[in-house]
Amino acid sequence: FLLALVERGMLRLGRARDIRPCAGRPYGTLPQQAPPQMPEAAGYEGACEGVAAQPTAGVARDVKERVVGVVTGVSHVSGGDYYKAINEGFQRAVGMGGGVVPRNPLMLMVSVDLSEYAALLFAEDYAGVAAYLTRGAARAVAAGAEFLVLASNTAHVAADAVQAAFPAAPLLHIADCTAQAVYDRLDAPPLTETVTVGLLGTEFTMRGEYLKARLARHGIATIIPDNDAALQEVFRAIMKELSVGVFKPETRAFFAATARALHARGACGVVLGCTEIELLLQQSDVPEVPLFPSAALHQQAIVRVVTRQADVSDYAPPEVE
Repeated sequence: FLLALVERGMLRLGRARDIRPCAGRPYGTLPQQAPPQMPEAAGYEGACEGVAAQPTAGVARDVKERVVGVVTGVSHVSGGDYYKAINEGFQRAVGMGGGVVPRNPLMLMVSVDLSEYAALLFAEDYAGVAAYLTRGAARAVAAGAEFLVLASNTAHVAADAVQAAFPAAPLLHIADCTAQAVYDRLDAPPLTETVTVGLLGTEFTMRGEYLKARLARHGIATIIPDNDAALQEVFRAIMKELSVGVFKPETRAFFAATARALHARGACGVVLGCTEIELLLQQSDVPEVPLFPSAALHQQAIVRVVTRQADVSDYAPPEVE
């Protein structure tokens, strides 16, 4: 290879020099350097920005975290958001604990192929979607996951199948976490009255029943945009822009207007039923419409379960007599 470069004039050879080994060490080794002096941990406690020196009330410094298995890749943008949020939430919860740097939770992530998953969705092969995501979850369970998470609203079309396949690893359902937040914001106990929220997400999420039915078990009714053009534009933006990290001001304006329209039709707030929408539309964009960012609420609940502040069962739908 070097000879070829010389022949092409891309490498010039200089005059040979007398190369001698450095005195006191074998030829070809690097000189020894003293290891860097690490600071005392106590002097750095609480020094990391955003991480408190003390843990959250009720969380032990040395809490033995529950191992979460996250099935992602649908899309990778969503998975990256979950990974970041879970780590940061865990660090805020446990604090520095006298360490030089914050702790990270043991976490298992399985990333599936968005293309294969989307092909099954577009073919309306929901049994195929369930089987595909169940295979992904199986990898996490085999590696030691104690509970499971699907890092996508639409992926919850497979929630029942995944839970049935792994009864010993409970699934923390995104709709359960969202429902609890709706009632917390309304300051009302569940099932005392029917609450209506708007729902924005992929077309499968908005037209399908898998999230609506789960919310209904909490006493929450849902409405979606009332014309096909709006539904299709929401889905187009998710698939062609947001899922590949493209966030345009005009798309943000469209989602804000759609949220306002749902609010005007009687929704007490709007569930952002797609992680990528949450990365685009913020509460400050529509201050008059309460937003329920389902993925962020899901992530907060995951941290509570990981740090043993809550159990998966705490979020389950109430039993109806």
